[in-house]
Amino acid sequence: MKILAIIPARAGSKGIPNKNIRIIGEHPLVYYAIHNALVSKLITDVIVTTDSKEVGIIATQMRATVKWRDPALCADDVTLDSIIYDAIPTDRHWDYVITLQPTSPTLKVETLDKAIENAVTNDLDTVISAINAPHLSWSVRDGKKYRIILSD
Repeated sequence: MKILAIIPARAGSKGIPNKNIRIIGEHPLVYYAIHNALVSKLITDVIVTTDSKEVGIIATQMRATVKWRDPALCADDVTLDSIIYDAIPTDRHWDYVITLQPTSPTLKVETLDKAIENAVTNDLDTVISAINAPHLSWSVRDGKKYRIILSD
């Protein structure tokens, strides 16, 4: 079975500039997604789609494939679907294509592999990770962000 992981990691970000190369723990943020994809027992190919020279260097050093993203696909209003579609090579076939977000550095390889196994075993075409945590909420007041803690 061939499984392709695509990691979208552009340079621009409205909230945190160059967030994908910011050090979190001991590594750049994008490292964790690349590492999980490479260590996965099920993922066979890893592509990082980026417009960032630094992200490209990190991906290359880790032995992931780099797909240089066209500037037209780097705007804030570009959909993830079009970015993923652009990154998939047309000369090969994969049974599954998954997207790993660099902004999820706490994802464990075991969790990733269980999700893939679940999709394959149950012949699912889509699996998405999410958390239902309504007690986490943020508010903006006077230009400052506040965390609102709601108790049960």
